[in-house]
Amino acid sequence: MDDPHGIESTDHREHQGLNLIPLKTVLQKDKITQQNSFVENHFNCEVSGYEIHHGLSTHTKDKLNYFCESSKDGIIYKNTIGTYLHGVLDSPQFRQALFKKFKSGYQVPKREQDPIDRIADHFEKHLDMNQFR
Repeated sequence: MDDPHGIESTDHREHQGLNLIPLKTVLQKDKITQQNSFVENHFNCEVSGYEIHHGLSTHTKDKLNYFCESSKDGIIYKNTIGTYLHGVLDSPQFRQALFKKFKSGYQVPKREQDPIDRIADHFEKHLDMNQFR
């Protein structure tokens, strides 16, 4: 990751990532903060969420799959999916398709039984969520 404007650090302008995915990211001066929705490529599901980032990422290998081809967002590489979109797992259709990849008989549970929703409900009940906004 390159940080030519010192967004993350004034001491170091280059940062080594985990090397899980073949991407190069350059932090831009302007931060993108926007709601977004699109149909992702691999499972053909509509996803929506919030983008908040300074990075502009490009693939460093040819013929890699984007998470969303139309917006050139993210990457699907081996067993890793990356996207700038926060909240993709909020879509039951996307969760169903993704988790079925790992367990063919998977069914998204009803909302009151869904472990992801249950833990979110627990946090909302016991925390002042306004502290996190």
